[in-house]
Amino acid sequence: MRAGGIGHYRYDGGATIWSVKDGDTAYELRLTPLHQPIGLWPAISADYARNIGGRHFEVADRLEGTISIKGATCRVKGYAYRDHSWGPRNWFNLKVHRWANGLAGDNFGFGFSNYMVDQPGVNRRGFIRLGSVVHYTREVDILPLMEADGTTHRGGVIHATLENGAVYRFDLVPFGLGNLGIKRDNCCYDSPCSFSFDGRRGIAMLEVSENARRGTASVDTLIGAPLGNGIFPARDLRAPYWLTKPV
Repeated sequence: MRAGGIGHYRYDGGATIWSVKDGDTAYELRLTPLHQPIGLWPAISADYARNIGGRHFEVADRLEGTISIKGATCRVKGYAYRDHSWGPRNWFNLKVHRWANGLAGDNFGFGFSNYMVDQPGVNRRGFIRLGSVVHYTREVDILPLMEADGTTHRGGVIHATLENGAVYRFDLVPFGLGNLGIKRDNCCYDSPCSFSFDGRRGIAMLEVSENARRGTASVDTLIGAPLGNGIFPARDLRAPYWLTKPV
């Protein structure tokens, strides 16, 4: 399958080979999956399928190949992460989202998503892969440290509680410049990060977008402030998952 004459990929029965030639830059990378594709949502979510993309799958790979820039070629070996949705990607309905994935060796990985669409509320879901076993989350918070520009970030923190009650915290720190993509009326920013937890280190990607009002729409969901006037119960900001708890 080809894209505009610049790149193409093929599948040889065991791995996907990606090839790109664009000006002074070229690469050929072989991606061998570490596991079967994992559905970010364990069952079809009508809201997710209608607004973001039906049957969303994610997979981690071992990566090896060559990259050439201005005649200098180097061999690379490491990891890659891919995702794919079947059906329309309706970015017009997306107000805010955070998407994060990470790998720490062959046997540990995660994928998380927080997003807001036209309906009030924040949708939260994700998984952690331990070897060949996938554990879905009961609740997850992706908390980026947003820059003053309102678009880019300086990494962030992820709190995740699995359905079996296990609790994880990941601290993400950027290690390079990110990439900005304009998708319809939404600015989408991706940044490569390192992460750490419990003495383990890995690589991650943190993607965010900010367009809560869709230009001029009213605000219908707030987490750290009340909607409306009056007296409201206080929150315990010291609790590890205070952002997910209803008032």
